Amino acid sequence: DNRPFFAFICFHAVHYPLGLIPEYAEPYTDITDKTTKNYYSNITAIDAAVGRLRGALRESDLSENTLLWFCSDNGPNLKGDNEAGPGSKGPYRGCKGQLYEGGIRVPGLLEWPGGISQPRGIDTLVVTSDFLPTFVDLAGGKLPARPYDGISLVPLLKGEPSSFDRNICFSTRGWLAIQNEKYKLVRPKGKTSSFELYDMESDPHETKNIAAAHPEHTRGLRTT
Repeated sequence: DNRPFFAFICFHAVHYPLGLIPEYAEPYTDITDKTTKNYYSNITAIDAAVGRLRGALRESDLSENTLLWFCSDNGPNLKGDNEAGPGSKGPYRGCKGQLYEGGIRVPGLLEWPGGISQPRGIDTLVVTSDFLPTFVDLAGGKLPARPYDGISLVPLLKGEPSSFDRNICFSTRGWLAIQNEKYKLVRPKGKTSSFELYDMESDPHETKNIAAAHPEHTRGLRTT
């Protein structure tokens, strides 16, 4: 009825515990490992569900002016900092429950035919806290006057040159981290006074702790 709408859709798949979804397991009959087969069937179920959603938007003539934003909330649930378990964090360090990149860096996919005419990729640092300010901005609304963790990404969506000079904070299960486009400061769980600093431009895989070599950046991020 032409009213603006918002839908937040959370899939249980591929979250543990994983069970086999028979109708989506047929392509994987040659896989003997039960965990892997279950995982693949869940991924395929999500793919099919997102396909139905996109199809419904097209059939309702809503797809042109609907922003469809797909992302995960964290990295894969691996056993420690290795590859044991389904899913992959690629070359990045860490996994779900940690604040190294393998635990928090996820892809974001956007489809908005009326607003994004050509496919493109960006590497600007954004976070899911940016969703609320972005959606309100796109809808022509105004946020109440109070502090917000996120910012509007509308300039980025419009293809305007954008560099956000800010720090993004993370906290989970005893871990703390603060990150900007250049540096990331991490305090691992159980190390209340031990901070690690990484140059995310030259070392995105967090292999070299430079906290001792650059105490000024460590102090700066700690006091932000």
